[in-house]
Amino acid sequence: MRNKIEIKNFSQNKIKENLKEMESNDELKKSYKSLVKSLGALVLQNGLYASIVFIISKTKDKNNYYYVLKDIQKFLKEYFKDSYVVNNKDIKDIKQEVLEFLESESFKKAYKQFSEQFIEFIKWHRRYVDIYIDID
Repeated sequence: MRNKIEIKNFSQNKIKENLKEMESNDELKKSYKSLVKSLGALVLQNGLYASIVFIISKTKDKNNYYYVLKDIQKFLKEYFKDSYVVNNKDIKDIKQEVLEFLESESFKKAYKQFSEQFIEFIKWHRRYVDIYIDID
């Protein structure tokens, strides 16, 4: 994933997938929207690595952090196609998998470029939660 169109489409698809899985849980949708909208500030304030670790620490089964972590995991997989392998079965596996990949050489080498792409991903995510989640 290297251009804005791909990131835009990827983000839109992830939001739609998450909302389908959340079904009619308006409270979860509202908290997911709030978290997505705060991601940019979180990353700018704490850095990408620390922000992802924070999200991992807050992730519980099917809470708003879980859905954001899944989005991050899928973005990592898409960005690092050759070196990121998804082996998750449950939330504990996803958390461990993402954390281990953040420590990998592949991630460290591409950190700056990935950060720029991730910020673009966050921008599109913010836009799409505003469009698709009409709950305040």
